[in-house]
Amino acid sequence: MKAVLRGALGFAAVSVAAFSVWAFFGKRLTGAIGGPGMYAAVAAAFLALSGFVFRPARSYAAFLAGFAAYAVVWSAIWLSFHSRPAEWAASAAGTAAFAIPACLILGRPRSIPFAFAALFAGHSAGYFLGSIPYYAWKTQPAMLAWGAIYGLGFGAAIGFVLRPSPPAA
Repeated sequence: MKAVLRGALGFAAVSVAAFSVWAFFGKRLTGAIGGPGMYAAVAAAFLALSGFVFRPARSYAAFLAGFAAYAVVWSAIWLSFHSRPAEWAASAAGTAAFAIPACLILGRPRSIPFAFAALFAGHSAGYFLGSIPYYAWKTQPAMLAWGAIYGLGFGAAIGFVLRPSPPAA
């Protein structure tokens, strides 16, 4: 439970910081380096700042590999199709891409289906609930609210997946 709470609250803070890149610099970055470059900048903020949340080193390594895979897959789908169905497909494919390397690094290959289910549920809840204020107002505060809500949902799931394994019986 501690890992889930730490993941939710810590990743929510990281998400607000990462979404700030989009909220405050998104138009400028997109103009300078394109949409994929702007998404890469946001992903880099997530990767750099999450080390403060997902410790020890083995958990952070699992996070880095999982989130990097997720970001590439999610962005490729979203940038290719830009639609609500694409967001759902990106949620499924991206969280599967997260689960596989994360579970392998943690030495839990048999946990991949459970990790995927948790990540998909947490990510989808945070992402789609978080999108509500953004699509209602399309303001910078709404963008940051999306980041906070996304971070709470996805972070709780990530914390669950990266939690220390229970001692052997």
